[in-house]
Amino acid sequence: EYEHALVGSAYNELRNIDDYRKFIATATKNNIFVHALDGYKEYALKTHHPQVYAQVTALIEFNKTSKEDEQFYAIHHDNEPYLIENFEADKSRILSEYLELCETIMKMLKEANSNMKYGVDIPFWYEELNEKGEYSTDVMFNGKQQPASYHIIDLVDNIGIMDYRNFAQGADGIIAHGLDEIKYGVQANKEIWIGLETFNVDPPKITFYGKTDAELLK
Repeated sequence: EYEHALVGSAYNELRNIDDYRKFIATATKNNIFVHALDGYKEYALKTHHPQVYAQVTALIEFNKTSKEDEQFYAIHHDNEPYLIENFEADKSRILSEYLELCETIMKMLKEANSNMKYGVDIPFWYEELNEKGEYSTDVMFNGKQQPASYHIIDLVDNIGIMDYRNFAQGADGIIAHGLDEIKYGVQANKEIWIGLETFNVDPPKITFYGKTDAELLK
């Protein structure tokens, strides 16, 4: 059973509130911005959205009842709908429901006059062409047909690109895989972050595990 890091079993109740406030206050003093992070592939599905909305409501309430230096700076979700078992067979529906989740969370924050930002993680390949010459996640949403990554950038405040390679240059490098999202994000005036892998995972080309600082920076 998935263990929720931020909320209790009812999804609308934060645990360890005093600990969070102390931690965030310490981070704030050191110019560190704390994001409330959670994520689960099934969150993309409409049947699970109420759980996520309850979580967001709890975080909004936490910030409202906390001092300015004790508040979460943002909510960040690492939901990966492409890991759902029947994703390829039901891609349009799953992606549409995921985009609805992102859109509704943004509306919730706006309607609550919350100062929290909202961001999500995406893989680098959402807008890349597949073997048929089609965008891997092309989907219609709000009357617009485009890759899911561009829809997501349109909807949220920021994205983290899971750009897992251990080399920057070349057609299969970090720059090439992240460039389209960066360009689109700049045009949309959104924050785009590049995420790199450092754990011991296969294949070796996706991680900096075992690499030196010099190899990481070159």
